[in-house]
Amino acid sequence: MYLSDWQVYLIHDTLGTKMTAPKVSDLVFTYEEKENKENLRLILDTPLIFTGDDYQYIQDAIALSSCPEITVEVKYRSSLFWTGYINPKLGTFDEDVCRVEIKATAEDLNDCIDNILQEEQNILFLNLPRKTAYLGYPNASLNIQTCILGNFDNVEIVDNVLYQGGDPVYQVGDEPDFTTCGLGAENGWALYQEKIELISVNPDGTFTVRVENKYVREEVTLDCSGGVPADAPEGFTLITNNCSVDGTALYGRPPVTYESERTGYLITSLEVDPLTWSSLDDGSSRIIDYRVTGYSSIGNITSYGRALVLNDVIEKMVEDCELTVVSNLLNINPDATAPTNDVYSSTELHNLLIWQKSDIKRPTSASGAVNGNTTVKEMLEMLNIFNISWRIDNDKLRIEHISYFESLETNGDDLTVLFPSRVSGRNKYTFDDIELVRLEKFKWMDAVQDSDFAGVDISYQNKCAKGSKEYKFGRLTTAITEIESNTDNFADDGFVIASCFIANGEYGVNFGYGARSNQYKANVALSFANLHEAYWTYNRPFVEGRINGALTTFDSTMPTKRQGGISYPILPDAFLSKDWILKIKSELGYGKPDKITYSASSCIASFNLIS
Repeated sequence: MYLSDWQVYLIHDTLGTKMTAPKVSDLVFTYEEKENKENLRLILDTPLIFTGDDYQYIQDAIALSSCPEITVEVKYRSSLFWTGYINPKLGTFDEDVCRVEIKATAEDLNDCIDNILQEEQNILFLNLPRKTAYLGYPNASLNIQTCILGNFDNVEIVDNVLYQGGDPVYQVGDEPDFTTCGLGAENGWALYQEKIELISVNPDGTFTVRVENKYVREEVTLDCSGGVPADAPEGFTLITNNCSVDGTALYGRPPVTYESERTGYLITSLEVDPLTWSSLDDGSSRIIDYRVTGYSSIGNITSYGRALVLNDVIEKMVEDCELTVVSNLLNINPDATAPTNDVYSSTELHNLLIWQKSDIKRPTSASGAVNGNTTVKEMLEMLNIFNISWRIDNDKLRIEHISYFESLETNGDDLTVLFPSRVSGRNKYTFDDIELVRLEKFKWMDAVQDSDFAGVDISYQNKCAKGSKEYKFGRLTTAITEIESNTDNFADDGFVIASCFIANGEYGVNFGYGARSNQYKANVALSFANLHEAYWTYNRPFVEGRINGALTTFDSTMPTKRQGGISYPILPDAFLSKDWILKIKSELGYGKPDKITYSASSCIASFNLIS
């Protein structure tokens, strides 16, 4: 092949199209990594040198405009191979010999993304609909009932258990027989107030006490379908079927409660000896009050208004580039190409909402936040809590978990068969050690106290590991209930993202068990402890490491073994159409092509293989 088979054209709206003769010995193209290893962009690496009439063409364009738009087209045997543009402001001019050296820039959707990546946009003024998310189940309410367990005579107290005649009659903090209380079967009740009243101290040293507790159940009424109760929402059970009466059914579940206040005497053997009851007056009470997570102290459901649907925000921020956002992970225009794994079997990222943080700190404020300035770059950084990557696929911006891109790296060309002479005797390799760290550190914008949201470092305890790498996720914090309850610990600036579900058109914040605490919490799916277990077992530097302190065998590791000096002939159209994410085989086995270049003068593709 010869460079004479290639043509370079300059195109200007006024001056028309000109076939040029740049003074170069080769045209070398390179697949450049843009922002991440999955997003490859073909650039022309060779600076173009124009003289004579070509030089004058550029000068004429400059005379028409100080910043002229000059398109560059590179063709192979009249077929378009590459498109870009030149910026004369970046050229080196020599008027004495009528010569300019200038590098062309690729003109594609990556160029548009480059332009908007760090451009600030206020997401609160993108004319997007606002949503409200409830911490409890949307439109649910609390049913609080008093349960009188009665008087117990001649009671002894041992390790939180009330004994009568040697038989246990009540466990402090335990569930009673709900049927005895008149509350029906055990359908979703949780302790709301525990009251133990001292009636009298008996001459034999025993006590007469009265136990009167309150219990709470979260309830929601849903419409029936075809005369049949709807499927119970997660965690709820059917309480009452009223389909034949008013077309509805009642469902209940035990809410998450936490101790809010203690008054009166203490009875646990760890706190006060029960014998000291003798010093109390008759009628003294020991009361523990509880609060329901997701509800105010007076039983109103907690809600956070002024939220934006995260998917809407992402699509709106890149609409000027005329890109269609696609994400099977986030459920944005999904195209059913996701791999089969635990990451993609979950739906916890399908309904994400985002707030400016001050709207979480002060959810009932009459005036909402106004400063929602962020960038596409920061938005992608925030999404990286899910261990994502992204790339431009033609007219699509694809955002996926790293395992999606790993699944595309299937075996392709076998050069030991196709071009054995080009891989024989080229078996030298090194290891990339830049990612082989001992600790991977994760940091929110604000310091959180909750053990699940704070998380712990992912650690690798072997002699090949060294140093640390810190991940930052823009100005993001996700500990939604801690932000509201400890407002002074959190800046007004920044954002909150929550994992939600949709019920009857309303959003509710997902609850779950913390991977470290095993406690039931709001938005815990977006805590570092749970994120690490769910999304960060892929593309790790070593096969084994510790997540949440537990030794873990990871699902995949990042390639670090690098073999250089691989090349083979390939025609230009085949080079363009080839999917370079496919692995290529040398005598060392299959590896992923990296640092791919293409020589126009020889039609040779050169690259490294990493495995």
